Amino acid sequence: MKLQAAIGNINIDVIVWVDEIPPPDGSVKANRILHTLGGGAVNYSVAVARMGHRVLLHGAVTALFNRLGFRRWLEEQGVDTSLLVEMEGDPGTTVVLNVGQQPRRIISYRGVNSLLQPNHVTQAFSGLEREPHLVHLASTRFDIASAFLETRERLGWRSLASLDPGSETPSLAPRLVELLEQIDILLMNREEYSIAFNLSPGELVHRHPHLILVLKEGRRGATVYWKEGRAHATPPPVKAVDTTGSGDAFNAAFNTCMLERMEPRECVRMGVAAGSLKAMREGSTSSPLREEVEEFAQRVALGP
Repeated sequence: MKLQAAIGNINIDVIVWVDEIPPPDGSVKANRILHTLGGGAVNYSVAVARMGHRVLLHGAVTALFNRLGFRRWLEEQGVDTSLLVEMEGDPGTTVVLNVGQQPRRIISYRGVNSLLQPNHVTQAFSGLEREPHLVHLASTRFDIASAFLETRERLGWRSLASLDPGSETPSLAPRLVELLEQIDILLMNREEYSIAFNLSPGELVHRHPHLILVLKEGRRGATVYWKEGRAHATPPPVKAVDTTGSGDAFNAAFNTCMLERMEPRECVRMGVAAGSLKAMREGSTSSPLREEVEEFAQRVALGP
């Protein structure tokens, strides 16, 4: 069984559904509210476990995290929490506002996530008895990403490294090119890519031929670029209920398939299937099981 690891934010998610935005100094009644565990690294880890791989989670949490039973729940999902660092402070929190049929609105508070430092990463991974096959960097700062990549090099690991800059794209963009020679898989959406790079995806991969680049496009699917070519996967129409965590489910399915040496075109099909299934369910950690992804992937169209 392959071993993966994820580094990134660990949050308490508050997801709210309303029909309209409240007016100034006014209020509206919510149709539904959901309190759950979230954060890119958490969502990714749960999705990896449901895809059938072992997974380690590294990030910062508070005592409240344990009191609410979140550590126990993660372990029940198959996520190894031994690399979590407990700190004093407020937990990371994300408020997701779903207004009618409009795109979601997100308010994020980093809390103790912002206290995670490079030395925490170095210490956590230097002490591992077994080298992970792949480590995913989920919306991490530049110093955190660099700390892992430097640790990997120092230890002589052959682990793959994947990066989804996510909400950190604006701060990472000026220095993202510095990481590209050490990143094996780069996963972004089209808007993030336009912020970070001023050249075509094909040209980026041509300059960095070792790189697998994936550009996600929501309901339009995703495109993967690699040295030998490109492929686009288009999902069938689905009724999206909550897209929070869909990108993380995509990443987990894609990376899992890459570790299993499937072709990039098949991996992007599996990623789109996982992301689509997640969007049909409430909560950022409601990622699908492997058999569900494989079945739905048959309905995902592949093209150039």
